Amino acid sequence: MKHLLSLLALCSVLATGCAHQSTVTPDRADAAKDGAAGTDSRPAGSPVEEASGPAEAPLPSGMKMVKIPAGSFVMGAPCRLVTVEGEEKPVEVDPGSAVLEKAITGRCTEDDTDKSANKAADCQKKKKNCDTWSNERPAHPVTISRPFLLAATETTQEEWSEVMGNNPAHFKTDASGQPAESNPVEQVSLWDAMAYTNALSERAGLPACYDLSACKGSPGVDLDCIKSFSSVAAVTAPDGNPTACTGYRLPTEAEWEYAARAGTTGPLYGELGRIAWTVDNAGDRTHPVGTKEPNAWGLHDMIGNVWEWTGDWDGRYSSDAKTDPTGPSRGANRVSRGCSWHYTTDYCRASFRMSAGAMVRFGTIGFRPARTLFTQPQ
Repeated sequence: MKHLLSLLALCSVLATGCAHQSTVTPDRADAAKDGAAGTDSRPAGSPVEEASGPAEAPLPSGMKMVKIPAGSFVMGAPCRLVTVEGEEKPVEVDPGSAVLEKAITGRCTEDDTDKSANKAADCQKKKKNCDTWSNERPAHPVTISRPFLLAATETTQEEWSEVMGNNPAHFKTDASGQPAESNPVEQVSLWDAMAYTNALSERAGLPACYDLSACKGSPGVDLDCIKSFSSVAAVTAPDGNPTACTGYRLPTEAEWEYAARAGTTGPLYGELGRIAWTVDNAGDRTHPVGTKEPNAWGLHDMIGNVWEWTGDWDGRYSSDAKTDPTGPSRGANRVSRGCSWHYTTDYCRASFRMSAGAMVRFGTIGFRPARTLFTQPQ
């Protein structure tokens, strides 16, 4: 699987049909110029609870929000060694075990303090034969301290059109030629997704979570938030913390993975063919949302159909325990999650992270909105 790292270069799905579209476009204008199912162990006190939003919030037709309970989980994935003839056999690990002893002990990192030749060779061997990618490691404990709402499905073309007045999707019709209103909207940039969540907040009389006032162009068409080689899109909440915003927003990367897992600890929350549209069953296109089995918390298509933007900058993990992490304060790329109709199963698991520039618009990337639930009046 790891030989696919050599394919980490942007390619337009719609123009070239690349089989492995791992994007690495920087979130900067100069880059634009350079052109086994998991165990269903739902935590106690975490029933599925759908919410239509606050009474004053007119959500788009058909849109449902699911209440995700506060709780803790293990984010990321450990290094399980792949069986190679004449080499070490796979290591059995349990990322849900107490204090993550098995998941963290013996991990190899580039900044390891032991620089001996033997240790370096051993680490290279483990990196080469891991069945997870280096940006998924190390596994680490994360606490989500506040419940939040998350859309039960990816934002559809119908929902986008109702709110934004256009439809940027490539797959506007289904295989029979009928309007694909229930398919996820795609060919939306990170900024487009931010603009949509701002519009939801405006409809609900809530503060916008993103300041896009310095951007140019129109969402879903040509929205451009680059100025002087930097992104001018900003989080409006105090200290730039999106979870402190009272309006609609994109989920953080930690919130997304926590919600996708829904209490499970394996790479998937169900059998892949039953929960996801991937390259093996999608027929080279998106499909109506909610047609695959949901996870234990009632969320559909958390794996497959389209990748989903999160609000986080891409960055390396540490083994330290985190509470409500929001990613690095800056970076080159943003993180999207969840795999898509165009990708092989190597990329389809809860912990896999794809790095992409905020400006990219592909037929494989969409999003779903989130909103923090506060226990005290804000």
